[in-house]
Amino acid sequence: MLNYESKTPEKSKQEEFNRVKNQSFLTAENLLLKDDDGDYLGGDADLIDQLLTYGDKAQLQELLKYLHATNHTEVVIADIEFEAYYARMRNEVHEEMDLSRRTRDLASVPKSDFEEKAGILIEEIEPQVRQAVINLNDKGYKTQGSGFYGHTSQQIYLSRDSDTGKIDDAFSNYYPSDELLEWLEAKNIELEVKPDSITYNIKEKLNLAELEEIWNKITNDVPLSKK
Repeated sequence: MLNYESKTPEKSKQEEFNRVKNQSFLTAENLLLKDDDGDYLGGDADLIDQLLTYGDKAQLQELLKYLHATNHTEVVIADIEFEAYYARMRNEVHEEMDLSRRTRDLASVPKSDFEEKAGILIEEIEPQVRQAVINLNDKGYKTQGSGFYGHTSQQIYLSRDSDTGKIDDAFSNYYPSDELLEWLEAKNIELEVKPDSITYNIKEKLNLAELEEIWNKITNDVPLSKK
C-alpha cells in the first residue's frame, strides 16, 4: 500500500483531507487519505452512504478498490451494487415522504385517530412498513421507529424512555410461528426478534411491495400485546 501520509506536509494534511472529501468523484487513492487522527476518508459512514446512493458504476468500482486495499478482499462488486440498490431505494422513499408531508401541510389535513395516538403523521412512516406499524399499534404495542435499518435490513422498535433509558420489552412474549419462519426462509429472509424490536435482513433485491408484504406477514403473526 502506498504511504499517503508522506505525500502531504503534516500541517496541511487535514486541509487536503477536507478538500478531497468534497470532490464529486472519489478515487480509491482519495478514499485512502487519512485525517489527523489517522482515520481513512473511506471510513466516513455518511460519505460512503452518499457514494452508494449517488455514485455511478465507476465510483462503485473505486469503492471496491478501496475496500480491497483495506483488507476487505472478500467483497465483490455485486456486494457493493446490492448495498447501492437499497441505499437508492431508501433515498427515493425519503424524498417521496418529504414531498407527501409538504403536500399535506399545504392542505392542512387534520390528524387521524391513529396519528393522535401514535404521535406521528402517517407520511412520516416509510410506506413499506406503514400498515405494519398501524397493525402493531392496534394490537397494543407502542412503536417508536421503523423502516430501513442500514441498507439491507428493516426494523420496527418499541418506545424508549428518554430519561431513564428503559425500553418497552413487549416483544419478549412473541415467538414467531413455524408457518411464518418457513415462509420467510423460502424468501431468503432472516428474522431477528428482540424484546424491544423486530428486524429482518434481506439477501436479495426486492421491491417496496415485497418488503411491505414481509412486514405485514410478520405483524399478522404477532399476538396482541400483554402489556
